[in-house]
Amino acid sequence: MNSRVIILSVAVLPGCMSLDSFFFNPLAVDEYAFDGSIPAEHIEEVSFESGNSTLAGVWVTPPDAEGTLIYFHGNKENIDAYWDRVEAYYEMGFRVFTFDYRGYGKSEGEPTFDGVLIDGQVAIDHVESYTEQDISDFPLLGFSLGGCVASHTAIDRTPQVLITEAMFANPDLLASEAAAGMSVPGGWLYENPFDNAGAVRAQDAPVLVMHGAIDDYISPAHARAVYDTAQEPKKLWLVPGANHSDIIPTATTDVETQIKDWISAHGG
Repeated sequence: MNSRVIILSVAVLPGCMSLDSFFFNPLAVDEYAFDGSIPAEHIEEVSFESGNSTLAGVWVTPPDAEGTLIYFHGNKENIDAYWDRVEAYYEMGFRVFTFDYRGYGKSEGEPTFDGVLIDGQVAIDHVESYTEQDISDFPLLGFSLGGCVASHTAIDRTPQVLITEAMFANPDLLASEAAAGMSVPGGWLYENPFDNAGAVRAQDAPVLVMHGAIDDYISPAHARAVYDTAQEPKKLWLVPGANHSDIIPTATTDVETQIKDWISAHGG
């Protein structure tokens, strides 16, 4: 099966959309809300260049930070939509860097498959410049679409560890699940590969694959496929009771333990 052009569900062919239209659901804003409990003095907004676009990012730094976590968010809106996760990692003691892909939030441009992969690379450039440290000192954590970007970024910029959360493996598996009548994101025409399992295989960092055990949007079969493809060292954690978007708060304490133990085991 050709993973570059796949129709996931013939039942909705009239509604076919491009990959970009499916994956990218940005919301531009002039200012971020940052609604939550992180004090303003612990939040620093930054900007950096990605091609012809200026991207927006943010650092949050708790008192006595225990380490740094680079967070790639999902395909919805902008940083504000994932602020609860930033807060959770902040409360765990991580200094967190996150950013908006082109076209999201305060970042300029329009999101495309090739464009967001470039954004991942320049985000790492920013982190290295900001911290004066190499990316090998930092873990990457990507949620859903963010897992795609983080995994592809890690091929050329090996992090300390790579952590994926609720990421799909590849379009072929989505297509096969749709053909079997499973509830998956169906009806879209894939024009780009997004072979995330292949990207994880091609990179060299230790991999922790997190996925909700009852995820009915991207099934746990995708996590198993990513895990099976990955090089050692690797770990698969199917989070009991968690669906696609609620590993946090379903298992916040366990997430902290899993992430910190994985980092600690691999040079943190």
